Amino acid sequence: MISIPQELLYVDEKKIYECGVSLKFPDETAQLSTSDLLKQVVPEYHYRRAAEYEQQSYPYHDVIEMYMESLEDSHVLFPALGLDCLERLSQLSQAGFVLLTADKGDHRLENWEYAEPPKLIHHGSFSLTANYHAIKHAFEQKGAESLFTYHQYKHLNVGCVLMISNPKNYANTRLAYRRFVERFGPDDFFSLKEWFDKHLDQMTLSQLLAFWRLGSYDAQLFLQSAKRISNLLPISSEEEMNDTRRGIHAMWKGYYPMEEKHDLALDCAMILYQMDLFDDALVFFKRSLQDHEANAAVFYHMAICCYEIHIEDAALDYVHKTLALEPEHEGALALQPLLLSSNHQS
Repeated sequence: MISIPQELLYVDEKKIYECGVSLKFPDETAQLSTSDLLKQVVPEYHYRRAAEYEQQSYPYHDVIEMYMESLEDSHVLFPALGLDCLERLSQLSQAGFVLLTADKGDHRLENWEYAEPPKLIHHGSFSLTANYHAIKHAFEQKGAESLFTYHQYKHLNVGCVLMISNPKNYANTRLAYRRFVERFGPDDFFSLKEWFDKHLDQMTLSQLLAFWRLGSYDAQLFLQSAKRISNLLPISSEEEMNDTRRGIHAMWKGYYPMEEKHDLALDCAMILYQMDLFDDALVFFKRSLQDHEANAAVFYHMAICCYEIHIEDAALDYVHKTLALEPEHEGALALQPLLLSSNHQS
């Protein structure tokens, strides 16, 4: 992932300093992986007087002037390049633009007061906090309306900037933001997800299904929960099974494959198979075969599905495929004479 660079500025006594950063690595690095090495990086900061930011000619002087007047002993990540990109985007349309953004970043000026040098946020690589306040203020000076939550975000700050003519006229956009972000949004869901991760093995099927619906039948939630769902199916009600089936189909309808290593279709097939929904299971077994190589167990389950829905010829074909991969497969050896007998009788 490539992030848009930010400038690190230091504000003190109504003056602007530019901060250079050097990275200090541990002495012994040969045995460390790249991810472990990144975790031990220590940033060191070097300050240079940067009066050019204070000039009236600086494109974002209004924002800088606010920082000079309001902040003391504060480190500020300034998105100069990001602001430039948005300015260029706005020139591509006569109507302006609407920015929908989500990141770890602050839109309140007070959150930058007395801010220490930024800490590296590690997630495989590393990233820095976004300065939504600068974006918000810069475009509000040009007539934009900004939408951010009134409550403090915890993990993910979701914002919307309407850089268009008469932004107050877009009432439905404001209502949509209030409904899907302000009332309960991605940040709130992420907070609940932390609880979910810790308590998954104690949750009932009805609780799992409720959280899955709250997550819009997210595929990753299903993959994470598939084992727990499987364990709960023997004691679940018919209504819960029906809801699980509906959830699987709703998830697949909105699923966008991104070259994951895990076989989502196979997990769906096994859950449906466990619920004796053989028609549905067979559909997902076939979807699995489109992108993954089958093993004997998969072919055997497909044979059972075909047998249960009375497609004996296909069932026998899958039995043969099972035995070709595993000649001693007990289930396939037991099913084969039944199918051969059925074919002879027909």
